[in-house]
Amino acid sequence: MKGEVAPDPSQLKADFPQFIWVYPLEIDGKMKFAEASGELGLGPWLQNPGKIQTPTLILIPGLAFDKNGFRLGRGRSFYDQYLSDQNDISKIGVTWSEQVVDQVPVEDHDQRVDEIITEQGRWSVSGQCLLEGEV
Repeated sequence: MKGEVAPDPSQLKADFPQFIWVYPLEIDGKMKFAEASGELGLGPWLQNPGKIQTPTLILIPGLAFDKNGFRLGRGRSFYDQYLSDQNDISKIGVTWSEQVVDQVPVEDHDQRVDEIITEQGRWSVSGQCLLEGEV
């Protein structure tokens, strides 16, 4: 397994300058998002936070996603906890096509993504079925 996809922040900013890009950070054991202040640190968590923001769309990495939109993460449930009370956020899973599987283990608190993007394309998830393409 390749691990989680890690989009390059500088490339995202260059390709989509019309957006305000925010990055995850942990404050008191909870996930928040903030603009970067200065250089980004290594790894998935923001090291130099600027202004805390509530995103309208989140690119969510995962070790695996299933065709129902559920995600296998690293087991700390940061994204699930954050998204449980954020109903107006579009959730897009980003992963490698080989990491889209028929089913991942699901618990009651797990949150579903709305779409999955891989190097092979983009699929919308609705209810229990994949609407576009075939992974």
